Amino acid sequence: MTRFRPVPALLLLFAILDAGAAAPESTLLAGLASPDCREPQQRCERLAGRFEQIERTLSLYREKLANPRLLVDGLPLAESSTGATQLLAFESRLLRPASAMMAIDPRRAVSPERLAPGRRLEITLTDRAGKTHPLLCGFAALVRPDAAGARTDVVALVPRAGTELQESALYQNQTCVDVLKGLPRSAGLAIEVTDQRPRTTSPVIARKNLATWPFMCQIARQCRMDLALPAGRKLLVSESSFVPPPAPPARTWTDMTWVEVTESLAQAAGRAPDVRLTGSYPRMNFRQDASYEDFLLEISIAAQASAWYTPGKLIIGEDGAWLRDSVQRPVPDGTTELLLKRVIVTGSGASPRSFSRRYADARAQAFDPEHVPTVEAALLLGRAMPAVAMPALPLASATQIAAALEAALDRLDARTRTAEGRFLRNFARHYRLTLRYLYRLRPDGARALDAIGR
Repeated sequence: MTRFRPVPALLLLFAILDAGAAAPESTLLAGLASPDCREPQQRCERLAGRFEQIERTLSLYREKLANPRLLVDGLPLAESSTGATQLLAFESRLLRPASAMMAIDPRRAVSPERLAPGRRLEITLTDRAGKTHPLLCGFAALVRPDAAGARTDVVALVPRAGTELQESALYQNQTCVDVLKGLPRSAGLAIEVTDQRPRTTSPVIARKNLATWPFMCQIARQCRMDLALPAGRKLLVSESSFVPPPAPPARTWTDMTWVEVTESLAQAAGRAPDVRLTGSYPRMNFRQDASYEDFLLEISIAAQASAWYTPGKLIIGEDGAWLRDSVQRPVPDGTTELLLKRVIVTGSGASPRSFSRRYADARAQAFDPEHVPTVEAALLLGRAMPAVAMPALPLASATQIAAALEAALDRLDARTRTAEGRFLRNFARHYRLTLRYLYRLRPDGARALDAIGR
């Protein structure tokens, strides 16, 4: 499966771009975030980086999940316990950004008018012990209410960068803040730095195949700084309040089966292991570099088994969810919008819960690779959520939108020559994959692109 790298500081950059007061490039990029999203970007970046863990987390908490929630700009908007959150579906694709689709009942939501394109969205789950587990952080790309006002379909995107405009360089005998100051100046941008922390000079700071903005954000992350580019103003660099959690200490497990390791992990967490396996497993050495739960899932899935919580217990069983794909599938040609994975959370209309995973029929996927996922996982929560249908999302032609985006960029190249405009056009080219999908989702996407720069 393709892993989605977090896109550092993307949300905060566009959080304060005003499409009406800045360079015309801001109109092109305005759909990525709203002026009301001002939370430091590093927290959202960390949550976005765990997108590929979503189905594992849902598998582990299949019996313990109590309440999926949707937050807008950090404030609660909808949850399943009130009937407002009715469906969640997470998708990862070969050539476009990771996404989440949601079905919301606005009549049961808190201040549903806050749900608008560009807003920062977070999806979390709460387990039966009251602990919150983050699943996704991104921005609203599409908000589509129905005519009756009973359902609103929402699409959130986790922005994805491309490989354009990458460079490599070495910066010698500088602090991370020195490098941060020099990069925007070399791009023709003014910069204002607010920094009270003592800084250490590094012999070498390496830039390895990164475009300017992602490299600036990498350095800002090392410095614990936040970046923002208000429209028509200087780049603002300030100290970040976000402190990432410490990395777990490494541990080695010697001459044990994975089942014995899992039993030890369960007991250390105060749970009784309930082993429901029929196979035999070799004794091996294991190195734990991840958290307890990540490591537990890693070793159990590697053995094609499931581990999940029930009250006071950790069940280890052969439920068939993590069997490997037995079909030899053709390698994509690099232009196909292949749907790799879909993970659905909804109700079943019955009381029992279930978690399942299945692989698509290869012929069905070859016929419709954009809508038939290679693997689909489903967590059905019984009567805890209603059984509702997936939203139907018509997409504009990928070819048409790609051509319209390139034409818009060409017009902007010919029209504006400011440092800010040039910087933003480079930014748009680097995040071309995200912009293409964003405008494919919009009913007026091609028309909106055609109006930019005229």
